Amino acid sequence: FSLLIKSDFYIENNLFTITPKANNSEVIITTGDINDNLILNLYSITGQLVRSEDIINTTTSIPFNFERGIYLYEFTDKNGQIISSGKFNF
Repeated sequence: FSLLIKSDFYIENNLFTITPKANNSEVIITTGDINDNLILNLYSITGQLVRSEDIINTTTSIPFNFERGIYLYEFTDKNGQIISSGKFNF
């Protein structure tokens, strides 16, 4: 999947958008036409898993009380297959 990076604070591809809101300590995930549940794994730049969330609604707000920096994300389906991955600044 290709990613379109509109700014450091907004990442979009054909499946979802990720909008980090550092001032509100949250990350907003918006999915498109995905009917299956997804799992979002968020990792520190060193590869440590810092958060794992089930994404079951078209818009999900995830509390994110971690230091500013670069984080890696990975969306998987219910079988553990990686759907998409990348990085974002928080």
